[in-house]
Amino acid sequence: LSIKLSPGLREIGYQAFFDFRGLKVVNIPATVEEIEAGAFGNCVSLEGITVGRGVFSIGGDAFRACKALKEIKLPDSLISIGDRAFLGCESLESIKIPRLVNCIGELAFSHCESLVKIEVDEKNFFFTSFCGALFSKNMETLIKYPAAAAGSNFLMPERVKTVCDEAFLETKQLKRIFISDNLEQIEGDCFVPLPRDAEPKRIASYVEIGSLYGRISVFERDGVYQIYCKAMQEDGIGDLYAKYERLKAKLEEEGLFDKK
Repeated sequence: LSIKLSPGLREIGYQAFFDFRGLKVVNIPATVEEIEAGAFGNCVSLEGITVGRGVFSIGGDAFRACKALKEIKLPDSLISIGDRAFLGCESLESIKIPRLVNCIGELAFSHCESLVKIEVDEKNFFFTSFCGALFSKNMETLIKYPAAAAGSNFLMPERVKTVCDEAFLETKQLKRIFISDNLEQIEGDCFVPLPRDAEPKRIASYVEIGSLYGRISVFERDGVYQIYCKAMQEDGIGDLYAKYERLKAKLEEEGLFDKK
């Protein structure tokens, strides 16, 4: 089923098409300014959507669990992307953040297991992209590493101080992360929740830890312990080998080993 919305429409309301499982294609006119929370949530058959050039806000959960959605071109007018806006879009392969976007909500691109890269318009003042991952403009916050990004190693930029909740969740090829020396905070379930039967030195399906250096604090109100990691070292490797791998990953990013 394909739907072309009427010209003159100003907004698409809260859960307007929620759980409309037969919907495959939508054309949103340029007059629409806002797509409210949950507007197309759980439209599991939605494959294509044309977003009009007037949209400035995409609400929370707006396209949540649109499992068949492979691509969406965000308009240059867009300013805000809400919490979990594209969470669970399992077929989404890439997305580009327009230059005016100044707010991206929590977990906006979480559980997008086919996501290869997140691009950002180079004129955007608030966000940037590096190796396909989404960062704050000053590179101090790593917001999201695409789950399907190529490469088994990731060299975290030295400026990074914070890694956001679920930033590395469900990555497919990533095996080793070289942590920034300036890292101060890892939020929430940055990798994956630790299974009860997991090996003590395994904190994610792709990260095995032999030594972890940092500090522990307590959130007194809830009695919850927090671990602030400054460095990790895999079992069986020394500092010299780790430095070698870090240099190798850096040179790979610069294309020095590109066979082309």
